[in-house]
Amino acid sequence: MNETKTKDPRKQTGATGENLAKVFLESKGYRCLHQNWSLGRGDIDLIMELDETLVFVEVKTRSALVPMEDMGPSKRQITHLLELAERYLEKFPPKAEVRFDLVFVSSRFGRADIIHIEHGLSG
Repeated sequence: MNETKTKDPRKQTGATGENLAKVFLESKGYRCLHQNWSLGRGDIDLIMELDETLVFVEVKTRSALVPMEDMGPSKRQITHLLELAERYLEKFPPKAEVRFDLVFVSSRFGRADIIHIEHGLSG
């Protein structure tokens, strides 16, 4: 019997958004160090470098127009991202500045709108 795996549409949407965000950031001069970096449970969507700055990027993607306030990460997601970033920094100590950015990707009818918020997770 031949089973065909069906991908979760939410995961496909998320992966597409992460790839779009990566290309968008690279076009702004960022260099991708890791995509979907994981150490145990969960992952960091993108770890980028811009000049001397290490940038942890959380990407939020929706396949339809959704108000930005409905797309933001939850407090639990932010806490988990910070924990993963701390573990990453233990393994790879930064050379200079570290920051956390948010990238919102909304795609509809084959068109993607991307909003990049630098320091998007700072208090």
